[in-house]
Amino acid sequence: LAIQQKVLQLRRNVEEANDRKTLQLVQDYFTLNKKLNDIELLNTKNIDNESKIESQHKTIAMLAVLLVTAITALIIIYFYYKQKQTLSNKLIMQRQTLLNQKQLIEIQRTDLELANKTKDKLLTIIGHDLRMPIANLSSITNLFADGYISTDEVKKLMIEIIPVIKGAELMLSNRMEFAGSQIKGRNVNISKFDICTIT
Repeated sequence: LAIQQKVLQLRRNVEEANDRKTLQLVQDYFTLNKKLNDIELLNTKNIDNESKIESQHKTIAMLAVLLVTAITALIIIYFYYKQKQTLSNKLIMQRQTLLNQKQLIEIQRTDLELANKTKDKLLTIIGHDLRMPIANLSSITNLFADGYISTDEVKKLMIEIIPVIKGAELMLSNRMEFAGSQIKGRNVNISKFDICTIT
């Protein structure tokens, strides 16, 4: 009987503890629900505040853009005004420069025409002087290719034509040096001498 009373007491204690826990859970639920409602209310207020702040930021940005645009327009107008003042002086100076350049171009055109005439004369002379050695080499190669002359004859002809080629090479070098001196405007000092004294 004593044990049964103890068991009953323990059951009552457990039930009371469970009742207290249930009551605490209900109280915690209502507290949590209240806090959640408060958080949701705060979130709504935060969203409204963020929307207002974003609207203010947009307004500030638009005002800043308008201010920058106005300042830029004023700066452009100022520079345009300054450029307009200096433009007339620059145009006068450029006109004078163009006149000077035109005179210089006329002088250069005359010099270029003279240089072209000299070049044409030199090319005619060089072509005339090189025609014979090149024609000889062409004839030898054609005769060899067609089988009219043998390799030994080609060797002999080449030995005979070496002085002609060297003469043409020397002549070409002299003509090119003379052409360079004429085109670059070098002065040539002409002097007379007796060709018979050359050994």
